[in-house]
Amino acid sequence: MNIINRFVIVFVLLFAALSASADRGGFYYNSIKYNAVVHENNVWDITEVYDITFTEPRHGFYRYLPQTFYLYHDVSDDDGVNVDAEDGEIQERIERFTYKVEVLDPIVAGGPYDFSLDDGNYIFKIGDPDEEVTGRYRYIIHYTYVYPDDRRPDYDYVFHTILSTDFNERIEKFYFNLTFDKPLPDDFADNIEIFSGEYGEENNVVDVTLYADGNTIEGYAKNVEPNHGVTLYSNLPKDYFVGTKKVNMIWHYTFFGLTVLLLILITYYALRSNPGKATKSIEFYPPKGISSAEVGYIIDESSDTVDIVSLIPWFASQGYLKIREIETDNGVGIFKKKKTDLELTKLKDLPDDAPEYQMLVMQLFFQDDNVVRLNSIGERPKTIEKIKKALGRNFVEERKLTTTKAHFALYILLWITSYLTFATNTVVDTWCYDTFYYVAFVWALPFIFGTVMRHNQSSIDLYLGKGPHLKNFILKFAIMAVVAAIYYVLFIEYGAPMDVVMSSCMFVACFLVAELAGRFNVNTQYRLDMMGRLLGFKEFIKTAEKSRLEKLQNDDPHYYYRVLPYAMVFGLTDKWADLFKDINVDNPGWYESSVPLTGYAFTKSLTSNLYSSASSAITTISHDSSSRSGGGGFSGGGGGGGGGGSW
Repeated sequence: MNIINRFVIVFVLLFAALSASADRGGFYYNSIKYNAVVHENNVWDITEVYDITFTEPRHGFYRYLPQTFYLYHDVSDDDGVNVDAEDGEIQERIERFTYKVEVLDPIVAGGPYDFSLDDGNYIFKIGDPDEEVTGRYRYIIHYTYVYPDDRRPDYDYVFHTILSTDFNERIEKFYFNLTFDKPLPDDFADNIEIFSGEYGEENNVVDVTLYADGNTIEGYAKNVEPNHGVTLYSNLPKDYFVGTKKVNMIWHYTFFGLTVLLLILITYYALRSNPGKATKSIEFYPPKGISSAEVGYIIDESSDTVDIVSLIPWFASQGYLKIREIETDNGVGIFKKKKTDLELTKLKDLPDDAPEYQMLVMQLFFQDDNVVRLNSIGERPKTIEKIKKALGRNFVEERKLTTTKAHFALYILLWITSYLTFATNTVVDTWCYDTFYYVAFVWALPFIFGTVMRHNQSSIDLYLGKGPHLKNFILKFAIMAVVAAIYYVLFIEYGAPMDVVMSSCMFVACFLVAELAGRFNVNTQYRLDMMGRLLGFKEFIKTAEKSRLEKLQNDDPHYYYRVLPYAMVFGLTDKWADLFKDINVDNPGWYESSVPLTGYAFTKSLTSNLYSSASSAITTISHDSSSRSGGGGFSGGGGGGGGGGSW
């Protein structure tokens, strides 16, 4: 055994989440006898005999064996590992291997018993819960211990703990006998190594005496201290063990094939779906008969705070209400400061044929009186929700905005098959349910989140363009990369069908297909026409020349105020006010400022106070904070092991 292999194998990690803690005191082991028949498929028939003296009353004895253990192997000589090594020099590479064993056919003598798999441990619990025992007792445990394929191409090995470091009481005598079906190599006795002592010990501290002859290994130790174990290691020729248990990969390849098929199908249907493009046309006025709230809904197929807030100046410009600023004191003492509230006065009722959402907004403001302060309305989230739903119902039939292609069943199937592809990408156990849970969570993050987010965001692609979409794409790609890295670190076993490169390709392919979800949200011709006009109108608000604005304002003294609600929806309130810095704008008759102002100062104050005060009030009413901003856009290693104690 070379130095590297010895170093690697001695420093093993043994995971054993104990379902019961060992009971120190109250008994000791007169002797433990460990006998095993090792078959050519690396299946061990094991018989353990425990002679125990209970010095205090106990119910009996328990024994547990970990279902999973870990070993570190030097894989430097494996095919394909060092194909790029410089100057032909082999680069050392250490990989952790996970092995999952089976314990079958339990037979127990010495009392009634239970055998179970709990918390990753096979547990024998011997004794009667209604009776206690003292004195000397013998317990015999027989079981079949099934090793999986070791996944090493150039050699086999024996690496087995015959006495665990988790026996917490002293052992007066320990005996062992291992009989192999196949003859052992002639030099086996010279190459076998014994690691004994506390966990991680590299030497034979327990002073185990060992004999090897033909196909048999036997030995003994006396006066073994608590938590001192014995582990045997020796390399064996390649294919010494034949027919060892291997993971059935048929399910993995089946799920992989289905995933690839679904990726192709979704890509095909997505590329055939055409969301459509809006042709921008410069507009000086908002679309006739379309309120600012409706424009907000057309933009993103949803309604939010700013859409409802914009209706306040829109109603005012239509002659339905007037607005008055009121300054109130907020706080006490040196912390007192002025705060602006808005008082709304209803001037007339809406016509009978007004849209339902407009009726609901007016009812929200004036349900008790014709004069109301916004900040006194109180919390009415249900009413706000009714307004939003009513606004959405305004876009049906010929005014419908989008037609969603019904291909999301394919996305659900893709998530299931891709998740199962990743979950079964293992050489440890095809159906490892604990891993299934974790992989489901990990894989759900980049895929489901990305699919839903992309589909929802597709409604504003026409409005925002490619810039914000690219930022979101980069953010989601970064999240996907982090999640993929977590998958590589935690779940991919050395030798798995999909290595890091192949898994990366699968991650990226599914991520890109998730991005195609937006193409199934197809815009109607009505929306494309309206978005062309709205984009042109927005462009004009952003880039209008002074001379053009002056002419429009002269032709219609209320032009600034008619456009203001739409500028709020576009997120251009500050921009719209700044454009009129040097243009004379008369104060509207429907807005009264708390401080006498004229011209630009008045328009700036109106814009600022209206947006901040009304937005704050509506946010409180609706509990909805979303808005478009007004500013823009060793010993103890190997198999076996475990432990035992009294209960």
